Amino acid sequence: MPEEVVFRAEPKLWTAHPFSVTLFGLLSATAAPFVLGGALVNTGWAAVLAAGLCGPFPLFWMWLQARSRELVVTRSRVRKRSGIVSNRTTELAHRNIRNVQIDQGPIHRLMGCGTLRLSSSGQSGIELTMRDLENPEGIRDLIYRQHG
Repeated sequence: MPEEVVFRAEPKLWTAHPFSVTLFGLLSATAAPFVLGGALVNTGWAAVLAAGLCGPFPLFWMWLQARSRELVVTRSRVRKRSGIVSNRTTELAHRNIRNVQIDQGPIHRLMGCGTLRLSSSGQSGIELTMRDLENPEGIRDLIYRQHG
C-alpha cells in the first residue's frame, strides 16, 4: 500500500531567482527579432548564435533543473528526488530527523523562499538539501508535525 503524501513541492524558479529570470527573459525577447527577422544575413552567424543563446539557453537550463527536483513529505518520511537523465532519491524517516536548517538570503526572505536542509541522527552532516522552496518555514513545521 503506497504511503499517503502530505505535501509535494518543486523549486520555484521565479520566486527564488526573479532577477535572473527577468534578465534572461529580456535577453530572449531582445534576441528573438534578430534571430527570427533575418539578422543572420546582416550580422553573421556568430552574432545571431550568441544572441540566440544568451537568453533562452540559460533560462531553459534553470527551468529544467527546477523541474527535475521534487520534495515529497509523507506520513512517515521526507523524500527528495532529483535528476534530469537519471534519478537520485534521498529519504529520511521522520523519527530520524534531528536537525532542520533553513537558509534565506535577503532576496529569498523578501520573496518568501529558501533552502531547506535536513540531517538525521545517523549521519554527521546534512543529508538532504532542497533549494528554492516557497515557504520553507511552513515545510519545516509540517515535517515537525509529522514527526509527532
